[in-house]
Amino acid sequence: MKLEKKAAVFIEKIIKTLEGKYTPKYKHECKIKLLLDEELAPDKMEFPSNYYKKTDDLLENARLYEEALEKIREKYKPHLLDTRYLYNEELIHMEIKRESYCRRYNLLPEDLEQVTKDSKQRIADEARLAEIDFRIRDDNCAVYELEEAVKLEGKYGSKERVAELEKMLEKARAKSEEINRGRIIKITHRDDAKWKITLEIMSNIKYNLNPHGGKETEAKDQIDWVKKLDLLKERLKVKGIYLNQRYEAEQKHEAVIEQTWEEVNKEMKIARNKKLGFKEADLPPFDWDKFKEELSHRHADRNFSSVSVLGKISQEQYDKARKAFYERQVAEYEKNKDFRNLEEYTNVAKAGVVRSKTTDKSRDTTHEGIRR
Repeated sequence: MKLEKKAAVFIEKIIKTLEGKYTPKYKHECKIKLLLDEELAPDKMEFPSNYYKKTDDLLENARLYEEALEKIREKYKPHLLDTRYLYNEELIHMEIKRESYCRRYNLLPEDLEQVTKDSKQRIADEARLAEIDFRIRDDNCAVYELEEAVKLEGKYGSKERVAELEKMLEKARAKSEEINRGRIIKITHRDDAKWKITLEIMSNIKYNLNPHGGKETEAKDQIDWVKKLDLLKERLKVKGIYLNQRYEAEQKHEAVIEQTWEEVNKEMKIARNKKLGFKEADLPPFDWDKFKEELSHRHADRNFSSVSVLGKISQEQYDKARKAFYERQVAEYEKNKDFRNLEEYTNVAKAGVVRSKTTDKSRDTTHEGIRR
């Protein structure tokens, strides 16, 4: 794999030279990239035997994901040299670390920004691969996620694992084509409600472990994702819905599960912000139905005449579309905030006028009675 990476950099160098883009800056970036490749090559992450096996236990799956992120954090920690957000003793220790790093690798202080940037990109890639491994163990992985996993495993993993993923991808494509043939809305995951639950759980775990920061988030700031799952089970039990070890139920309950999960998340977020002394942001909830409708029209499947058929889009496209959609939604919400406040004020004022008239009327009646 080490020789393959060197060959890939060499080929990229030839292409950039032919395109006239092989600048001194790009040459320097390649030097740092190769340096990191050589330094990180011996740091192969070893996982337990059950890491690549499917599991019916969501908590076990989450713990395996935690373990993967911890390994990623420790692997790249020596190469994170950012001084932002550091104060006092932490800043002094980081300056010593930066000076030592420059001496060891014969680099200039200004080179360390590129080292940190490249390391953070690698962390993002390996963390994304760990997310997809989570999905595979959960048997809830989409075709586009497996396609992404093949590329990332080829870049950071082993040939054997790439071969396994390619076989999975071939089967997943065939199954996807079979179940989605002629469908108006395409099925991408086995269980959409579960996909959203695990998306949030993985986000919470990543926040707690903080692989990009090189150290775990302080205990007082961490998110209790296990409590979220317990609350979800309890709330659904009251509604007559019982989740299994996978935290799944019959498909007919999907909408209720999603709604309850959103309520639990919102409730715990408000409680956590209150505890930490943060003011709750006045933001609208994400409009999933409108987003799906917009996405299906924008990325139509050419194999079908209906524009509402959702075609293939990459994870990057999906994330960008989701971010842009929510930015527009928030902008619209902010735009109408003054109108909502005015409407609320008008309603209150009207209510005050009605109460005032009623009071005046009762007073008049009283005086009239006295006059009589």
